[in-house]
This record gives sequence, structure tokens and C-alpha cells, in this order.
Amino acid sequence: MNVPYEEGKIFEIETEDVKKSKSFQNLVVLGAFEIVEYGDSRIEKNLFYLQSKEKLKTQDTEEEEIMESGSNPEVVITGHFYEAGGYAKTNRNLAYALASRGVAVETDVTTVRKSDLNEMDARQLAAFKRKLGRNAIRIDSIIPSFSRISPRITYRILYTTIEATTVPDQTVDICNQYDEIWVTSDFCKEVLEEAGVKRDILVMPNPMQTRLYNENHEPHEFRPVMKGFVFCSLFGWAYRKGYDALIRSYLQEFSGDDDVTLLIVSRYQHSSSRSDVIKQEIDRLIERYGGDNPAHIARCSRVIPEYQLPKVYKACNAFVLPSRGEGFGLPYAEAALCGLPVIATNHSGHTMFLKDDNSYLVDIDRLEPVRNGASHVHYWDGQLMPALRSDKFISDLGSQMRYVYSNQELAKEKNANLQDLLMKEYSFDVTADKVSDRIKTIWNEIGSK
Repeated sequence: MNVPYEEGKIFEIETEDVKKSKSFQNLVVLGAFEIVEYGDSRIEKNLFYLQSKEKLKTQDTEEEEIMESGSNPEVVITGHFYEAGGYAKTNRNLAYALASRGVAVETDVTTVRKSDLNEMDARQLAAFKRKLGRNAIRIDSIIPSFSRISPRITYRILYTTIEATTVPDQTVDICNQYDEIWVTSDFCKEVLEEAGVKRDILVMPNPMQTRLYNENHEPHEFRPVMKGFVFCSLFGWAYRKGYDALIRSYLQEFSGDDDVTLLIVSRYQHSSSRSDVIKQEIDRLIERYGGDNPAHIARCSRVIPEYQLPKVYKACNAFVLPSRGEGFGLPYAEAALCGLPVIATNHSGHTMFLKDDNSYLVDIDRLEPVRNGASHVHYWDGQLMPALRSDKFISDLGSQMRYVYSNQELAKEKNANLQDLLMKEYSFDVTADKVSDRIKTIWNEIGSK
């Protein structure tokens, strides 16, 4: 179903179309569409009821916040919220973390045309539709080139992630217009400081749902079944994620005689309908590197609801992702918390928590400029990322995969070390305390001026 965006115009939508689109139903609950008239069908009545219910909730919350104005800190978070990508997940978790510590949160959503959320996520986000006062702290949690600087904001924070070892000059100029910068890892901080950003840069790791990602889940039952050992790799289909190096290395290290599967969970450019692009590229790589008896590769190109991801991880044996650059690397951490040994490149944001004693790291070969258009994000065109094409890198990655496959008990011991580190330094409670403490400090400073 496609609804063209024309503000203020009323569209009549067939009930059958509404039934087919769960995303549209979620967006109605979230308030992205307003029902002005409905028919006698049950689904239309239910949607109107849910929309009305959420409006009442928001009104009640707004009244409570107005009564407490000046006491509780107020924050408006601008960015993606509805999608399955890293920025949207980070923003949702940031909102939940701040709200859990008594901070009033409003979401300023930059996109409403796509929703990868299930009903549970949609209902949680609906609580943040409140309108806060003009003194609220603004957090722009976005790619810097998409920021919207306004001089009327009391205090402005840019919360961003850096995935290359260099950044465009525009990024430095934009960063220096904010009051302070938040980044997700030490790597991001170092890159921005070397690029010439003069504002204070604070490392604020992504709040993780550590209550969800754990080993206390029943494993998902794959249909058709996988082989005995499953390497899982979850990412958005893009050059930055190193899928070319992953598949080449896997095919050169393993064959169809090995009891092993590589499960690739990925969508093309946030669109499940373009999964044929992924299939064609995997087929091309199999033909080139798989020989006469290629190792098994399975593919999933649809969004897996977050509450089901731990079950998928539990049904696998290891997580592998040779990324060319990460600002933090949530999938590494989430998979590890579900018990999976992690194999990754020894480069960028995820090395803040992935170490030699808790994971399997592969040194990169060299840095090179990203070819224009290769990453599908103009922002990274010409910036430096690892090549990951040398025979040595491919061989080293394959060796690490083979080692984990052949030494599962030792790999689990490393995973236990990683889980300990993640829970001590990056759990939801730890990160929620860190971001909320900073917001409360800023709020008190604003109030004293």
C-alpha cells in the first residue's frame, strides 16, 4: 500500500489494504496518520479506538509534565525511530533509557513513511508524542549532514556515530555549531578530534536492551533446517559491512563437505522487496569462489522483530561480521549476550569492547578511499575505510572461522569473558545512568542561568 504524502489532504483507504499493511496500522497508532472517519468494519473501529486511546494517554502525560515543569529534565530527540537500522534502534533505546531515569522525552521523528516496528514497539514509542517546552534540551541523533541547527534552542547536543577514519569537512563545521557532541565509542571521538572538532566530545555508548538479549531463550527452529554449525551475520546490505569479504572468506575456507551454514540476515537499502539484489550478489560470489562443492549459505531478507532476534541467535553457534567500520556495533554485543562467540575486524568502534581475550579479531589490510556510490551513503564517498581484499585478510578471517568451528568450548570461554565486560560496562542500567546524569547536569546548569 502506498499513501502519497500531501499534508492536510484526506485519503480514503480500503479496509482490505489496511488489513494487508501492519506497518500502516502501527503508524496510525503512532499518530503519523489520523483517522477522521471510519466504517463499520471491525478493523476500522479498532484502529480508531487505539488512536483515541493513545491520544488520551499523551494528553494525560502532558498534563503531568506541565505540573512538574522545572523539576524534571526535558529532552527532545530528533532522528529515525521506526526503522530496523542502527540509528533508529539507538534512538529508541536512548528514549527508553532517559525515560527510565525520570527524564521527560519527546520524539521529533524525521521519517514516518516506513515502519519496521511491531505493535509492541509502536505502543512504547507512542508515549513520547508529548510536546515539551521551548527550554527542552535538544538531542539531534542523526548523521551530521542531516542536522537542522536552530539558534532558538536552549542547549543543543549532536549524538552521532562515525564509521570511517576520516570525515567530510562539512561534518567538522556542523559539529562546531553544537554545544556539545555525543558519540558512541572512543573510535568516533578520536576521528572527530583529529578532524578538528573543537566542541567537547563525550563517549555515550548505545543503551542496549540487556534484559532482552541473554541466553534464556528457546532457539528458533529454522525451516528448512540448517547444518550442524551455523555462523550468523546480521547487517544492512552495504559495502561498509564487508559482505564481499565475508562470503569470499567463508567459501574459500569451507566446502559442502563441512557441516556448516553461513546464515546472512540482511536487507537491501531498508527494502525487503529488493532481496533479489542480495540473492544475485551472493550467487555471483558463490560462482566465483565456491568451486564445484560450495559450502552452504542461507539468507533471510526480511525484518526480524527485535523480540525474536535472541531466539535466532540462540539457534546459531557463532557471530561473524568483518565490517569496514562501526560507530559502536550493536549486533556484535547483542549476539554475544545471547551466547555467540564473535569474529570481527580489529578496527573501529566495536574494538572498544571486543578484545583479544573475549573475541576473535582479524587485522585489516590497508585503508583506502571509498569509491563514490559504493556505500549507498554519499556521506562516506571518498572517506577512508579498510579495503579487506588482500589474500592475507581473507585467509586470516577464514582461519578464525575455522578455529571457532573446530574449538567450540574454547570459543564459549571467550564469549563468557565478553558477556562479563558488556554487563559491567555497557548494560542498559549503566548506560542509562550515564546519559541521564549528563542530561540532569545540563538541566541544572540551564536553570541556574
